[in-house]
Amino acid sequence: MAPLVKEDIRVRFPALAHLDGTARHQSVGQADEPWIHALLLAVKKWTGLAALINTSFNSKGRPITNRVQECVQMLRDLPDLDFVLIEDWLFEAPR
Repeated sequence: MAPLVKEDIRVRFPALAHLDGTARHQSVGQADEPWIHALLLAVKKWTGLAALINTSFNSKGRPITNRVQECVQMLRDLPDLDFVLIEDWLFEAPR
Protein backbone atom coordinates (compact mmCIF):
# COMPACT_ATOMS: atom_id res chain seq x y z
CA MET A 1 0.00 0.00 0.00
CA ALA A 2 1.27 3.49 -0.84
CA PRO A 3 2.03 5.80 2.10
CA LEU A 4 -0.25 8.69 3.00
CA VAL A 5 1.21 12.14 2.31
CA LYS A 6 1.15 14.44 5.34
CA GLU A 7 -1.66 17.00 5.22
CA ASP A 8 0.64 20.06 5.32
CA ILE A 9 2.61 18.67 2.36
CA ARG A 10 -0.60 17.97 0.40
CA VAL A 11 -1.70 21.56 0.98
CA ARG A 12 1.62 23.04 -0.18
CA PHE A 13 2.25 20.55 -3.02
CA PRO A 14 -1.14 19.14 -4.11
CA ALA A 15 0.24 17.50 -7.26
CA LEU A 16 2.35 15.11 -5.17
CA ALA A 17 -0.59 13.07 -3.91
CA HIS A 18 -3.17 10.87 -5.58
CA LEU A 19 -6.86 11.63 -4.95
CA ASP A 20 -6.79 9.26 -1.95
CA GLY A 21 -3.92 11.25 -0.39
CA THR A 22 -1.25 8.63 -1.04
CA ALA A 23 1.90 8.81 -3.14
CA ARG A 24 4.23 6.26 -4.71
CA HIS A 25 7.66 7.58 -3.87
CA GLN A 26 11.11 6.60 -5.02
CA SER A 27 14.28 7.49 -3.17
CA VAL A 28 17.75 8.11 -4.52
CA GLY A 29 21.07 8.34 -2.74
CA GLN A 30 24.12 10.33 -3.73
CA ALA A 31 25.99 7.15 -4.66
CA ASP A 32 23.11 5.97 -6.87
CA GLU A 33 22.54 9.09 -8.97
CA PRO A 34 24.76 12.04 -7.94
CA TRP A 35 23.15 14.48 -10.38
CA ILE A 36 19.56 13.72 -9.36
CA HIS A 37 20.56 13.75 -5.68
CA ALA A 38 22.12 17.21 -6.09
CA LEU A 39 19.01 18.39 -7.96
CA LEU A 40 16.78 17.18 -5.13
CA LEU A 41 18.88 19.06 -2.57
CA ALA A 42 18.66 22.23 -4.69
CA VAL A 43 14.88 21.82 -4.99
CA LYS A 44 14.68 21.42 -1.21
CA LYS A 45 16.52 24.72 -0.70
CA TRP A 46 14.06 26.41 -3.07
CA THR A 47 10.78 24.80 -1.97
CA GLY A 48 11.46 23.23 1.43
CA LEU A 49 10.79 19.74 0.05
CA ALA A 50 13.28 17.47 -1.72
CA ALA A 51 10.79 16.08 -4.22
CA LEU A 52 10.30 15.94 -7.97
CA ILE A 53 7.17 14.80 -9.79
CA ASN A 54 7.54 12.16 -12.48
CA THR A 55 4.64 11.51 -14.83
CA SER A 56 3.95 10.47 -18.39
CA PHE A 57 4.66 13.34 -20.74
CA ASN A 58 1.69 13.91 -22.99
CA SER A 59 -1.15 16.36 -23.40
CA LYS A 60 -4.75 15.28 -22.85
CA GLY A 61 -5.85 13.00 -25.66
CA ARG A 62 -2.35 12.79 -27.19
CA PRO A 63 0.16 9.91 -27.20
CA ILE A 64 3.19 10.02 -24.93
CA THR A 65 5.83 12.36 -26.32
CA ASN A 66 9.10 10.76 -27.41
CA ARG A 67 10.81 13.41 -29.54
CA VAL A 68 12.80 16.39 -28.29
CA GLN A 69 11.07 18.74 -30.73
CA GLU A 70 7.64 17.73 -29.38
CA CYS A 71 8.83 18.23 -25.78
CA VAL A 72 10.07 21.74 -26.50
CA GLN A 73 6.81 22.57 -28.31
CA MET A 74 4.81 21.40 -25.29
CA LEU A 75 6.95 23.64 -23.11
CA ARG A 76 5.84 26.57 -25.26
CA ASP A 77 2.18 25.51 -25.41
CA LEU A 78 1.39 24.40 -21.85
CA PRO A 79 1.13 27.29 -19.37
CA ASP A 80 1.60 25.04 -16.31
CA LEU A 81 4.82 23.49 -17.62
CA ASP A 82 7.90 25.40 -16.50
CA PHE A 83 10.83 23.11 -17.32
CA VAL A 84 11.68 20.05 -19.38
CA LEU A 85 14.75 17.97 -18.58
CA ILE A 86 16.09 15.78 -21.40
CA GLU A 87 19.30 13.91 -20.61
CA ASP A 88 21.72 16.68 -19.52
CA TRP A 89 19.69 19.52 -21.07
CA LEU A 90 17.30 21.67 -19.03
CA PHE A 91 14.82 23.71 -21.05
CA GLU A 92 12.87 26.58 -19.44
CA ALA A 93 9.52 27.87 -20.68
CA PRO A 94 9.75 31.20 -22.54
CA ARG A 95 7.64 33.39 -20.25
